[in-house]
Amino acid sequence: MRFLLRNAPESILTGIVFVSLSASMMSAYTTSQLVIKIIFTLLTAATVFVVRREIPALIVTDRSIRKLLAFSGAINIAFALTLLYTSNFPFGLMKLLNFTVMSVLVALFYIYMKTSTAGSFKIALYTIAIIMLIFIVTSAIISPFIYTTKYSFSIDRWSHIISGRVIAGVIVMFAMIVVSGKDYINDRFAIVFFVCAMFGLVFTGSRLSVITTAITLLLLIAYAFKKQKATSIKIKIASLFFLMAGFFILLSKSNDPSVGRYGYLLEINKDSVKEMIDGAMKSRISGYQTGLKIVTQYPLLGKGIGGFKDDPNYYLTTYLQYPHNIFLEVASEFGLPALALFLAFVIGLLIRSYKKSPCLCIFLIFSLTFAMFSKDIPTQTFFWMGVALYFLDSAIPVNSERSGTTA
Repeated sequence: MRFLLRNAPESILTGIVFVSLSASMMSAYTTSQLVIKIIFTLLTAATVFVVRREIPALIVTDRSIRKLLAFSGAINIAFALTLLYTSNFPFGLMKLLNFTVMSVLVALFYIYMKTSTAGSFKIALYTIAIIMLIFIVTSAIISPFIYTTKYSFSIDRWSHIISGRVIAGVIVMFAMIVVSGKDYINDRFAIVFFVCAMFGLVFTGSRLSVITTAITLLLLIAYAFKKQKATSIKIKIASLFFLMAGFFILLSKSNDPSVGRYGYLLEINKDSVKEMIDGAMKSRISGYQTGLKIVTQYPLLGKGIGGFKDDPNYYLTTYLQYPHNIFLEVASEFGLPALALFLAFVIGLLIRSYKKSPCLCIFLIFSLTFAMFSKDIPTQTFFWMGVALYFLDSAIPVNSERSGTTA
């Protein structure tokens, strides 16, 4: 803690960036949530400009930030054009505004990473770890997750989906650091953090977050062995996965409602398959069916941004709001040509990112796994962070000066 207090400006900056990115995952599309996102984004901008004083010069001289801004600007314009024919203008406008705020936040995240040094990155890791430990301990005390009704924010009730995503993202980020071989964090502290983070992830009850994290850790283990990294690194990253698997097996028998959500995954049989189809999964299936129906009816241009919510199915209109699959969302709201362009972009991004940094490619796979089953385009924070990192010279700073080395 003394280390963070001695570097209070950097710690505060990291905390604000972290909270802002977490808040950007909110997807209820209410006016209050949009205002919260705007406030956090403006706060992030102000803090970044105060702490990282070379920002104005960076915007003028850095070609990558200009490319990122042009890319996000083009998407915003394309989305705005579909408002001309969308079947649900108010909701489409709300989605567009949320995506615009996300675009600004992602640009600020790029600037934050671009101007980070090895020292500031180390401060960032400890700051995020402390925030997560406080979050996990608090959630263990007040048990804020409920799974039987639609989520509604309150002080004592948190979104298990967002909580699971955030913890999963932090675990994967720390695992990437381990694989990279960079000595940013004390080993003993890292072990304590990983143990707490694994428990915290399981107890959110977010099945998708647990499964996605397990898949990502397996990919990182495979990469570590392929690159023949040091034995200690192999042991660390492999331990992460087996630690998680052990928690998963031991806790799945618990009577705790959050942990009990995983039981069927360890006992796949006819009865457990039926049990798998709970309310959350039924809603996904309905969303996919509705999305496919819209694609067959509006194959060329889709129904426009927000058009999915205009479907006559009352349940989907008031509850789902989007198909919970980024590819189906693109097809149903923007048409099959747009889907073809997006698929080409994603495939190209994965190929180029792997050549640049396999860890970055794995992170993009991590983000796309989430995007296949949860949230929508303006709230796919991890995916847009991955795009920003692709434009960056280095995903992980490695020098005391501004780094341009690929991790």
